[in-house]
Amino acid sequence: MKREDEIYMASENTEMPFTTEVAQQVLRKAWRQGAQWADEHQSTTWIDINSNFPKINQEQKVSEWLFLRLSNGETVIGHMSQDKHFYQSHSGATLYNVTHWMNIPEI
Repeated sequence: MKREDEIYMASENTEMPFTTEVAQQVLRKAWRQGAQWADEHQSTTWIDINSNFPKINQEQKVSEWLFLRLSNGETVIGHMSQDKHFYQSHSGATLYNVTHWMNIPEI
């Protein structure tokens, strides 16, 4: 299925209780346009650990804090050391099942 079709189907399957049919059409069109804009203006994306690693701060010998995606679908905050091991932020535990990482966007 093409991305445009996925966006369309998702907008059509979104429940919009307490709105008129006209309002639903306008909201669905706005939803589709917002999803397309977000696809075109991605500021942060998941990066596969098999294709690229985060930059290491040479003084601290670790990366900045990152979002880490685990093989079970869970997302945690952690960092990577210069020896390419990932560690969870609150426990310091080594994470062996990291599949992707993403920089934490500035707010």
